[in-house]
Amino acid sequence: MSDASAAVYVVDDDVSVRESVEGLIHSADFRVETFATARDLLDRFRDEVPGCLVLDVNLPGVGGLEVQQELATADLHVPVIFITGHGDIPTSVRAMKSGALEFLRPPRSRSRESQDSKGTTLECKADKKGKPRWTKK
Repeated sequence: MSDASAAVYVVDDDVSVRESVEGLIHSADFRVETFATARDLLDRFRDEVPGCLVLDVNLPGVGGLEVQQELATADLHVPVIFITGHGDIPTSVRAMKSGALEFLRPPRSRSRESQDSKGTTLECKADKKGKPRWTKK
């Protein structure tokens, strides 16, 4: 069972992807908060709640890469897993160089990747300032 206070924030404008990811995360006993836009997330995101972010690259308005940059600029450290059906190599490289943990396609377009990524474990340790720092184990 997961930490009841931890949250997985899912941001995707495609309702079917949002619901699929939400169901997958709920099945692992994590609390999930979903958002259709980056602005909705940014208005409600709280860094003090441990968790991670599953983020679509192509969002209306503020895109996923911009959200990643905005969080980093605000010194809000949360692990980011990008999910997109329209990603390319330069975009995935940019995301990973900026600290993303994974860059995946949505569940409905994946089969083996879904199985492979289930084994990814995140570990949280406090940094010198006491802020959570997440890494892949």
